[in-house]
Amino acid sequence: MRTAEITSMEDFDRRLAYARRHAEAVGRSEPLDVCFVPFGLSLADPDRVDPSQFAKLIDELGGRGVTWVTLNQPHARTRAEYCDLVAKLGELLRPLR
Repeated sequence: MRTAEITSMEDFDRRLAYARRHAEAVGRSEPLDVCFVPFGLSLADPDRVDPSQFAKLIDELGGRGVTWVTLNQPHARTRAEYCDLVAKLGELLRPLR
């Protein structure tokens, strides 16, 4: 939370390495739980998101140690609109099963 902006994957890698070194230095025995918002992926225009590229990106992030991702989506004004946005996300990700 309140992490300074990360502008490249190289920046992300440096910061994650720092976090791991710090965790080891303070004696943490559990693996880090790492959340990341993928660069350039917005659900504001789901037709522009390529599911295979999304899967590749998620695999790359997992290989770096990311344990979960957060996706930005457009603001919903109503519950029904929110449900529609979530359904579109489901359709986008369906080919990845």
